[in-house]
Amino acid sequence: MSKPTERIYTTHVPIYGTTLKLVVADDVNAFSKRHFPNEDRGLIAFTAWIKGVLHVVVPSGKRSLASLAHESVHIATEVLEHHGVKWSSKNDEPAAYLVGWFMEWVNRTVK
Repeated sequence: MSKPTERIYTTHVPIYGTTLKLVVADDVNAFSKRHFPNEDRGLIAFTAWIKGVLHVVVPSGKRSLASLAHESVHIATEVLEHHGVKWSSKNDEPAAYLVGWFMEWVNRTVK
């Protein structure tokens, strides 16, 4: 049995400068277990800070737009919280911008 592969793409989030790593993994749960050994979860994808860097981990197989959109909301939340940006229904443009930016970046980066 071959070892699961992972492709890692790194970028910096515009405006905020946060480093973001997109991990496209054959086995999302194995990646999670290596970094969070005490957590047992059946994951489709996830977003987490690992060693001070924001990561989004998605499967290398078929990715649904729904799961990418779901993770993009987590990314927006994490980036904005990290930079102390308060957002709400009356100030949701920062989150909307980041969600759109991430979806476009993934579309251009991962074919």
